[in-house]
Amino acid sequence: MAIASNESFSAWTKTFTDPKPSAAIVDRLTFGGDLIETDTDSYRRARPEPTSSNNQTPPRRPPLEQEPSHEIPALGLTVGFAACLGVIPAVIAHRKGHDWLFWWVFGTTMFIVALPTALLMKPTGNPRNTGSSGV
Repeated sequence: MAIASNESFSAWTKTFTDPKPSAAIVDRLTFGGDLIETDTDSYRRARPEPTSSNNQTPPRRPPLEQEPSHEIPALGLTVGFAACLGVIPAVIAHRKGHDWLFWWVFGTTMFIVALPTALLMKPTGNPRNTGSSGV
């Protein structure tokens, strides 16, 4: 994977206003990777902006005001809840002899389809141990 930026890592706090997530993003992007710094000007920034027929530059939109985002915790809770729900069809399918990981991913991403499918499918020839000894 290649990622290009016109800003140094220390300037990323301009985009990501909270320094902790900014440091976490930089850490995950650079861990085990190779950094190539060219120390050159951006080709795109060096080109003149296109002008209209009457030599006026198009009006620029004002920058968006950044407000504190509360979407990441909500997204994390949603993903965590979906991952927990995915366990239900995975356990049902596993007890019927199917692959647990496949059914967990299926249940996490499409629970509303995976649960009835797991409930209605027939066991394979080699059902997994359900925890009872059968004695």
